[in-house]
Amino acid sequence: FFVTGDVARLRVTGMKLYVPADVTADRFIPMAFSFSKNYRGNQVVTAKTPLTAQYVAVPHDLTFSDIDLDGTYMGWQGNLQDATFVHIRSHRYADLQDKDGGQVGGTGKWFAPPHLFYLNYAKDGDPGLFDRRITLRDVIDSGPRIGQARDRGDGGSLSGYATSLKIGGMDIVVDQYRSTRPDGFLDLLASDGVRISNVVATYDSSFLHDLYPGWRFPDSPYRNVTIENVVLTDLAAKTVQRPIGNSGNASNDHVVLRNIEVRMNHWDGGGSPQPAIAGQHNEVSIRFTGGQQ
Repeated sequence: FFVTGDVARLRVTGMKLYVPADVTADRFIPMAFSFSKNYRGNQVVTAKTPLTAQYVAVPHDLTFSDIDLDGTYMGWQGNLQDATFVHIRSHRYADLQDKDGGQVGGTGKWFAPPHLFYLNYAKDGDPGLFDRRITLRDVIDSGPRIGQARDRGDGGSLSGYATSLKIGGMDIVVDQYRSTRPDGFLDLLASDGVRISNVVATYDSSFLHDLYPGWRFPDSPYRNVTIENVVLTDLAAKTVQRPIGNSGNASNDHVVLRNIEVRMNHWDGGGSPQPAIAGQHNEVSIRFTGGQQ
């Protein structure tokens, strides 16, 4: 489903998107729902018309409830505002691959690493078009994963991995989220005003060939971000990468990681697994259990 421009007051409920049980992952749904900005109606558009909120809109006032996905690469991807996702269930997922399970990510890894949610925006563009006022509640991303991780640490290029949730923007709430993806839980993009709470997530860093953590801060800056009441478990026999990645931007402000428990079988990364979060007015409270500390 392609949702573009000034689409508003869209309600999708009680929908199941799936592929048959006997198909291979090359037959999975590449994209369930795509959101994109586009020009508003009733105007003359030229090559010089700027991509600002005066002339352009993103989909807004959207509700997705009681949605079941089974056999996808990407679930929801794109740029939107005033959106609610509630009671979402995801089952079989994969990365782009051929029918034999090879060429993961496509030739040259051209296909973006897929996620259940990849809600992104051009943070250097018009703030009137930024992702904002988004709520995700009661999400279970259970898998299973079909196929292998695209990056193997064999000297080839690195292009990322398929975390369950990749999101950034303003005024975002994520509550009651559960993921068992071996790829990992979260990529948090640059944000101002995010609260993520009540999360249970397991991943397997050995599936990722010890290249990635289960939760990253790959962008910057982060302001007014609170992540609390999270249990993150690495199922690998040993953990080499920090389960939660660092964020080194000095412009970070009011980043709070509270009541976070990280479980590992054995920490083998050297030094401390504690992430380094730069900036001011930050609070980091993480309890590590299991394995050598």
